[in-house]
Amino acid sequence: MKIKLIFKNLCGIAFAVIIIANMCGCNFVNGIVFNGSVSQTSSEQTEPSTQAVPERNVDTSYGYNNLSDESLKDVYVKIDEYAQNGDSDPINLEKVFDDKQLSEAIAAYRNDHPEVFWLEGNFKCTIMYNNTYLYLQYKAQADELDEMKSKFNAVLDKAVADAPKNSSQYELELYANDYIVDNCEYDYDSLESETILKNENDAYGVFVDKKAVCEGYARAFQLLCNRLGIDCVNITGYGDDMLHQWNCALIDGEWYYVDVTWNDESQECDFPSYNYFNTEPEAFEKHHTDFPLYKDVSYDEYSQDSFCYNLFVPECTAEKYCYYSYSCVTFHDYGDADKISDDIAKASSKGEEYYRFVISDEIDFISTVNDIVENGYLYEWIGDANYKNGYNPELNGECTVYYDEPFRVVIVKLNYI
Repeated sequence: MKIKLIFKNLCGIAFAVIIIANMCGCNFVNGIVFNGSVSQTSSEQTEPSTQAVPERNVDTSYGYNNLSDESLKDVYVKIDEYAQNGDSDPINLEKVFDDKQLSEAIAAYRNDHPEVFWLEGNFKCTIMYNNTYLYLQYKAQADELDEMKSKFNAVLDKAVADAPKNSSQYELELYANDYIVDNCEYDYDSLESETILKNENDAYGVFVDKKAVCEGYARAFQLLCNRLGIDCVNITGYGDDMLHQWNCALIDGEWYYVDVTWNDESQECDFPSYNYFNTEPEAFEKHHTDFPLYKDVSYDEYSQDSFCYNLFVPECTAEKYCYYSYSCVTFHDYGDADKISDDIAKASSKGEEYYRFVISDEIDFISTVNDIVENGYLYEWIGDANYKNGYNPELNGECTVYYDEPFRVVIVKLNYI
């Protein structure tokens, strides 16, 4: 079989031959983050089921528990009292608080309550007679909230109900990532204008409007994970050189990095990426730098930067559930051929559109990919997978192949007959 190789940045073009395309340029960087006081711009799924997700103990109070001052916990509680119903009356805090403290309390509350999508991060305050009066800001008026909540809860409840039953935390976390990637698109208009136009930076933008920026992705992922029984927190910082938000998720007692925004590469490629799903810490930290904690920032530093700092940043050192090592076969040599053909057969029996495998870091990536394609090994593996499935379904040996050298992953677009 004669193979034509075409090397391209991004995603390539499909021909009736096997094509290799360098897609590492798909990892675009984007994001918009908001400060508390002044706005700042900057896999598989198993079959859905309506069976309820098993009850698990979930901690949704990482913000509250990590406030830098005990008095801010009282502010947090009062914020909850007013925010739940969109009450815009002034909140008498009964003592003097500066804008950094108020920003911290609101950030903590919003981070713990992504379901309260209507609460803005910015606020107003006045100080009279040694009392601070806090005015919360909302994206919707109180008389609009009932309808918005109804739409929001209906979509969220269905997303939870459709989660795979009898699943591990890892499988549910992967479902949450895939659900958001499949149902939401990145809002480039907001990015380009450096302005939040609607609900792009909250979970409503993801679940109802189906359009969001990184903050919306992160808040929606946190909320869906929480509803599925998984501890999850938002992290604010830089994604490469831009303001950005992502998540840390607690899987089987260990924290992992997840960046759903960067996994959603639909604008660049035909398929989602898993480069930033439970990514190995060293690889993730090359492109992500979290901001300091509120408690470690002086008032002068806060006033100068006006960033939304973090309340809690877990240490992510675990690697067991990194997507590419846990969910994909690693190719070391041609003795792994049977593992890969078995895996292709499994993927095609589920009707998967894409199949992924990883090239071991002990061998040269590019020459190995070339050898697998040029010498017909992949063609043979697909043929073996067809045999193992009894040719039902049947895959065409001619397909499109993409690769991502930094993550050493090969993606095969399966072509069904």
